[in-house]
Amino acid sequence: MNLSNVYKQCFQSFRKFQTEDYIIQESMPIAYFGNLYIYKKSKQRIITVGLNPSDKEFPIENPYLRFSSDRYSYRQIIENNNYQLYESLLCQYYKYESIPYMKWFNSFQKILEGMNASYREDCKFPNRVLHTDICSPIASNPTWSKIKPKQNHLLEDGRKIWHSLVRVLQPDLILISIAKEHLKSINFKQISSCQVIHEIKNKKNKDKVRPRKKIYEVKLANFQISDNCITQICFGEAAQTPFGSITNNDKLIIGQKLLQQLT
Repeated sequence: MNLSNVYKQCFQSFRKFQTEDYIIQESMPIAYFGNLYIYKKSKQRIITVGLNPSDKEFPIENPYLRFSSDRYSYRQIIENNNYQLYESLLCQYYKYESIPYMKWFNSFQKILEGMNASYREDCKFPNRVLHTDICSPIASNPTWSKIKPKQNHLLEDGRKIWHSLVRVLQPDLILISIAKEHLKSINFKQISSCQVIHEIKNKKNKDKVRPRKKIYEVKLANFQISDNCITQICFGEAAQTPFGSITNNDKLIIGQKLLQQLT
């Protein structure tokens, strides 16, 4: 399996569902977000995980705002299986400060900083991160949680694509903060017991600190990704956004602890 095969799977899935009313018509599948070439050179290879791309990646007023191609439309890229151009568009996502939909991605940023890592290219950190989506690489409107039961059609393809992608990327760490039900989609073999690497017992609301009803636990385990790749997967519960119920200070501590696990 190589990335061309992954791109082929993405294009095939998009062609299959592109006429559905919940699919963004002027769009393309997003196999991953970020600079693949710098990721490959990073000392620590890290990927983050969501469900599927937001419709905000393809704004109605300018669907080419985030993935700019002067000569070709998304449709032409897919019809012509132009994998080289497709890859270059994916790699440029975080290049420009004003373009990426950072409101959502910033939920991960403090944890990544604790690991000397970032999505962005204009940063001081040496490790470059890619973002992936476990349910589907195809953007939808409405959002994932609101397209039941139609989402089941996308899931069959999406899960296969994600697993193929991860096998090619061979990350050292996968950082996940999604609804627990989606963890069942991971079919890599777990080869170590799950350990709690960080606990958060209190919750800060403005200037008041109160005990949490349930202790927030960040868990880590090893998984066999391929014959020659063992990857650590870290999970923390999501709120409206990934790791959304904890403070930036806690996120930074989590990142620092994860870095210790990686080195």
